[in-house]
Amino acid sequence: MSEDLQKEIKEIKKEVNKERITNIKNSSIRNLKINGKRLLTNAPFVIAIAVPLGISKVLLDDIPFIRTNEKRYKETITEINSNEELSYQEQYIQERNLYNKKIISITSKWLEQEDGSFYRTIKNFELEDKTIYELIQDIKELPQVIEDKYKKPTEEIVETKKDITEEEKGQETTVVLKIYEKNKEYIYAKQNSKDNIYKTIEFLVLVFIAELSALGYHSELNTDLKEYINKVNKKYPKIYNNKLHKELSAKQEELEKVKVKK
Repeated sequence: MSEDLQKEIKEIKKEVNKERITNIKNSSIRNLKINGKRLLTNAPFVIAIAVPLGISKVLLDDIPFIRTNEKRYKETITEINSNEELSYQEQYIQERNLYNKKIISITSKWLEQEDGSFYRTIKNFELEDKTIYELIQDIKELPQVIEDKYKKPTEEIVETKKDITEEEKGQETTVVLKIYEKNKEYIYAKQNSKDNIYKTIEFLVLVFIAELSALGYHSELNTDLKEYINKVNKKYPKIYNNKLHKELSAKQEELEKVKVKK
């Protein structure tokens, strides 16, 4: 009788083991499908961050929150005054600010204000359609003649100082031709904090707008997710044959009693 019981128990355990294997298989499929769907449901939020980040890196060559090394291109500036005296300087600036240009710059003398401080104006006239020879002839004219000729300046700057030196007090209005030339030569320099803050703010604004758009898609997808989870759970259920487990337990108890009698 003991041998018969052991055989029966062995057969029942085979069925229980099949049930366990099926449950492991179903659980793996359920988790794979549901987690995959969850990822797709949350994808709009990931994309909403990834796209602005990609734009920032690929198109703007910048990473938000981090001051990266950026290319600074060489710009040469040749200045010619009304006596045709030349001075030359060079600087390295961001590519977006780099372009060839010719400017006549008129800087007024320092004037005193009522509060005792001083100010002067700098009027810049950008003149691309003129040759350098023509511009050199122009800067030999009186400042007012030049202003009347070119009318509205491209840029007007007002500089102020609380106090000025005796040398500055004696300075008269000056006219200078500035020739800016871009160069392919470049260096790498640390991005300045101000630029990084502005670009980070731009990035955050883009992300905020993208996340608002993603929110609508997520709500729609989230409703589909609940339905999908129910379908998957029904298709790959957790199996538990209560009758089989009870039978196994009863047979095992019966076997123990037989062993005790012996």
